[in-house]
Amino acid sequence: MFTEVAQPPAYTVISYIDLSFNRLRGAVPSPSFLSASYLDYSNNEFSSMLPSDFLTLYGTAPSINLANNQLGGTIPYAECDQFHYEEKGGEALRDLDLSGNNFSGQVPPYVLRGCNNALRVLNLRGNRLEGTWPQEMDGTCRLEAVDLHGNQIRGRLPRWLANCKELNGLDVGGNNFVDSFPSWLGNLPHLRVLILRSNQFYGPVKTVRKNHSRSAYFSSLQIIDLAENGFTGVLPPGLFYSLKTMAQASTVHKVREVTVIGEQGDTDIHQEPRTPVEVAMKHQYMRMLEDQQLDLVLIDLSNNRFSGSIPRMVGNLTALHVLNLSHNAFTGEIPAELGHLSQVESLDLSWNHLTGEIPQSMASLTALEWLNLSYNDLRGSIPSGTQFSTFPSSSHQGSAAIACAQWRIC
Repeated sequence: MFTEVAQPPAYTVISYIDLSFNRLRGAVPSPSFLSASYLDYSNNEFSSMLPSDFLTLYGTAPSINLANNQLGGTIPYAECDQFHYEEKGGEALRDLDLSGNNFSGQVPPYVLRGCNNALRVLNLRGNRLEGTWPQEMDGTCRLEAVDLHGNQIRGRLPRWLANCKELNGLDVGGNNFVDSFPSWLGNLPHLRVLILRSNQFYGPVKTVRKNHSRSAYFSSLQIIDLAENGFTGVLPPGLFYSLKTMAQASTVHKVREVTVIGEQGDTDIHQEPRTPVEVAMKHQYMRMLEDQQLDLVLIDLSNNRFSGSIPRMVGNLTALHVLNLSHNAFTGEIPAELGHLSQVESLDLSWNHLTGEIPQSMASLTALEWLNLSYNDLRGSIPSGTQFSTFPSSSHQGSAAIACAQWRIC
């Protein structure tokens, strides 16, 4: 494991530089090359601020990864006419990963679009960035994945994101956004991951807007996480009708687990830079990489103020692995159609106002590993079935009528 890097000879072109997962300290070294296609200094101990000319020096590398260091200060600003790509034999920046550092201040407009609007992947997760997200952007948007999770960015989501036709992942969780549900993103044909958790989004989740085809509205969505916001109102059944990818397991794209943060600690698998997204599953947090190896289909609407009944259309989402509707104000009975969720592994309906009996159809959920129906107003007996017999009584505690019927605890 290296702790320092000597200045290498001056090369005209180096295609691939990977010094990741060492213990390199101090300032990020200045380049001694004119062009590189891949630069990875991630998972080291580089500190201090990036030099003001950093993006000018390194800007001809299409992929830059400085994730998980101790870098601070503001992200340097650069003008595109400073780079002179043709003279240096380089290309415009496409992938930029500055996650897991201590950057502060606002995100420069350059970083959001790249030169010639070439930026595809932007990962600024886990910094201390603040201010608002610029509401205007000129030119064509080519962004495919954006991760701003865990900063202090405020204001509204920029409406120009609706023009990013190649966008397949957007994670703005853990910020201070104040906005209504972005139904205007529903026309993006490739959007698979939408994470808005832990912000101040508010109001109802609306279904199809004008200029949207009902069958195409969020049709590629694979992960939707709206937890810990201020959403209200009744869930529209049409939303679940539109989630075509969640209804057909064969259409699910693959994602690879990179980090699982749980009782066993962190396990990291180094991969070429892509944008991670964070999702809650079985009380663990997982960082995923798009287009890799692990299938996951997830809906997390927990810790909001949704009301009314749970739409029966949810039962059509047969590719679903995780469904979390806990800590809301849902009423009525648990839909028997939930028994159709043959792939579901984690189901949490706790802390609502659900009534009636647990549907016997749910006994057929043989993939179920985690169940929480506690603190509702359920009654009757527990369905007979292999999986239900393995769950502890805590999975439905707080429902006195169930305890009375099952164990004569009245």
